[in-house]
Amino acid sequence: MLTTLLTTTTATTARVAIVTGATKGLGLGIARGLGEARYRVHITGRTAAGPGGLEAAAHAVNAAGGEAIVHQCDHSDPAAIQALFDTVFAAEPNGVDVLVNNVYPAVDALGDALRSGRTRFWELPASAFSDTNDVGLTAHYTASALYAKAMVPKGRGLIIQVSSPGGLFYFFSAAYSTGKAALDRMTTDLSHELRGTGLGCVGLYPGMVATEKFEAFATEGVGGITTEALEQTGETPLYSGRAVATLAEQAFSSPAKLAQLSGTIQWTAEVAVEHGLEDERGRQPLSSRSLRRVTGLGFLPASWVVPWFVLRLLSPKYPKAEAGKVEL
Repeated sequence: MLTTLLTTTTATTARVAIVTGATKGLGLGIARGLGEARYRVHITGRTAAGPGGLEAAAHAVNAAGGEAIVHQCDHSDPAAIQALFDTVFAAEPNGVDVLVNNVYPAVDALGDALRSGRTRFWELPASAFSDTNDVGLTAHYTASALYAKAMVPKGRGLIIQVSSPGGLFYFFSAAYSTGKAALDRMTTDLSHELRGTGLGCVGLYPGMVATEKFEAFATEGVGGITTEALEQTGETPLYSGRAVATLAEQAFSSPAKLAQLSGTIQWTAEVAVEHGLEDERGRQPLSSRSLRRVTGLGFLPASWVVPWFVLRLLSPKYPKAEAGKVEL
C-alpha cells in the first residue's frame, strides 16, 4: 500500500532526493542532512502520524531548510515500491538527483535476538534471513532498478546504499552480515552496469549510530553495547546526513568525480574528516578503521586509516567475542 501526503514549506530547493525509511533514526538524519543542503526530499515510512511518523519527520526536514514530501509505503510490497516511484516521478518531471536506499526494519528483531542470547542461525526462526533481508536488500534492488529506469534516459543520478562494516566482518548474526555483504556486492555490480550512463552507485558505512533504538540497546547493555562507548565513539544520524549531502555534491561536480566515487564504499566518518564535517554537537567521530582509533595513538592524523586490502585480508577472520556481541 502506498499513501502520499504532501507537506509544503517555503524553502527554495535546487535538487531532489528520495530517502527510504526516513521517519526516524539514520534515515531521518540523512533526510535532515539533505534538507540542510536545500533538497526537496521524498521520504518514506510506514506510519503517518505520531512520534516517529512521517509528519514529524517532515517537520524536521523542513526545519533543516529543505522541503519534505512524505509517502506512506510498505517496502516489503513490490507493488507499493512501484507505486512510490510512479508517484514521485510523476511529481518530478525533471527527475530525482539522489536515491538513498536506507530502509531496514529488522533492528527490532535483531534486538530481540541479542536480548535472548539466541543469535546463531539454527536458534532463530527459519524466516530470519528473509525477515532481515527482504526489505534491507531485495527492496533496495527493486528501488534501484526503478530509479535507473527513470533516470538513465536523463543521463544523471546517484544511488547511495546504506550498508555497514557487517559487509566485511561478522556482525550480530549470519543473516545480518550476509545481507550487508550482498548489499556491498550489489553496489559494485550496479556501478559496473551503470558505466557510461551518467549515473553512479556508492555504498555508505556509518559507524555505530546513536539512534533511538541503539541508545535503548546501550541502556540495557544489549549485545555488549554500552552507553559510555556509544557516547565516546558513536555517530549521530545527522553526521551521515551531512556525509550523504557532501558525497552527492562531489559526485555532481564532474563526470570524472562521479566515475571516481561510483562503485566505492565510503565511510561516513572518513567523508567527514576529508571535508571538515561535524555533527550537530560540533564533534567529528572517527571511523572504526582510523589508525588513531585502532592504535590509541592520538598524535596520528585523523585521515590515516587501515587500507582496504588489509581489511579484505582480515575479512574472513572471526571475532574472539561470542556470537551476537558488538565491539565498538
